[in-house]
Amino acid sequence: MQKFEIMEGGTTPAAGSSSSGNRNLIVLVAVCAIVAVIAIVIAVVAVSRYSTTPNITILGDQTTIGGSTSGQGSSADSSGRSSGSAVSSSSGGRIFTIAIGLDIGALEYRDTSGYLAGFHLDLIDAVCTEAGMDCRTIWDKHTNCWDTTPGQPSHGGQGLMGRWYDACTGWFRTLERIQVFSFSSSFFKAPISYLYMKTGNAASFPSKNLANKKIGFVDGWFSDEKCLSRWTDVTGQDNMTSDHVNNLENIVAKLKSDEIDVAFVPAVHMTGYTSRANPEIEQVPWGGFYCTLAGNGMMTRKDNDFNSYWNVGFNKLVSSGKFKKLCDAAVVKHGSRGPLDCVDG
Repeated sequence: MQKFEIMEGGTTPAAGSSSSGNRNLIVLVAVCAIVAVIAIVIAVVAVSRYSTTPNITILGDQTTIGGSTSGQGSSADSSGRSSGSAVSSSSGGRIFTIAIGLDIGALEYRDTSGYLAGFHLDLIDAVCTEAGMDCRTIWDKHTNCWDTTPGQPSHGGQGLMGRWYDACTGWFRTLERIQVFSFSSSFFKAPISYLYMKTGNAASFPSKNLANKKIGFVDGWFSDEKCLSRWTDVTGQDNMTSDHVNNLENIVAKLKSDEIDVAFVPAVHMTGYTSRANPEIEQVPWGGFYCTLAGNGMMTRKDNDFNSYWNVGFNKLVSSGKFKKLCDAAVVKHGSRGPLDCVDG
């Protein structure tokens, strides 16, 4: 408690009180200085630790945490996990996720052991190794990359739009798709599409008119209603009926059972059915039509830089002659399941 003395003219603190106040002020200043020093030390340590944190990109978000580091590149094996590579990673430790489908001839299929196989897996392995990319494959249905709805415009699938993965494998560049997604360099040539019918039904198509006919389309494929509408030589499309199925096998089955009159499908996928000794499916003799602007490649969101890494690896593969060897080997390895029409390289 502070002491006061009665003095002439009023009251005043005792002399000892001023000395005590000075000591308190000195202690307070010292404590503040110590706290400031501790805060500076903590900040320096935090900045130092942040600068050595690996660069992490979450799927296709392009959201990075910390600074870049170097690592070992790797590539996808048949189980979808990455396998080691001697190529140094140029992507800062980032993991790239790539969607592949199933049941597309020599491109994607399930082998006798139940693992995914096909040219697409071989290509991903080779390109990611050349680019030093750590790639992981994810099996998903094709409609999660690109989808179609009867009578409606085709649209991006929920998987690629929702950033479930960085890229979808083996998609052709079309007028509709380039307005939604970005594409890598093409590794296959642009294919032609035809109308196919059950063998022996040619008399039902005396002219290029589809009025009152039921037409089959495979969901998500570039040979869709929009492409067919651009084939202006074929009339009667306003009066035709569309039937969408989820894979090639189902559309062939519907042709055989007369559930649909014709199917609009790329020739490359129908070779296995039309080239048999006694084919049950044949082309409608009207010629064909090109639905694509270029061959197929990797398809990504426009805000994802996957293709900038992929194209580096692919160009290395082509310039070294390895791409041609890969394609030649794939014909032997996977050719029994369908044709492979690689770009020249």
